[in-house]
Amino acid sequence: MSDRENFPFEFITEVNDLLRELASEIDLHYEDEDFFALGPTIEAMRKVATRLEKSGHRPPDAYYHVLGRYNRHHN
Repeated sequence: MSDRENFPFEFITEVNDLLRELASEIDLHYEDEDFFALGPTIEAMRKVATRLEKSGHRPPDAYYHVLGRYNRHHN
């Protein structure tokens, strides 16, 4: 049995759009020093992105950008 989950393409597109929009809003409205407040949001985004990756899909670049900012300034 494969670990790969099968999601309908339309659902994958919608989830990616949601991740992209959320990441874009975070990037636009949060300064680096405020990223400490985003822990629960980033963790929720990370869970969704991990499921996308396990199903063979790449989350949007905006997600990786925000995750990178969070990791640089939160740790």
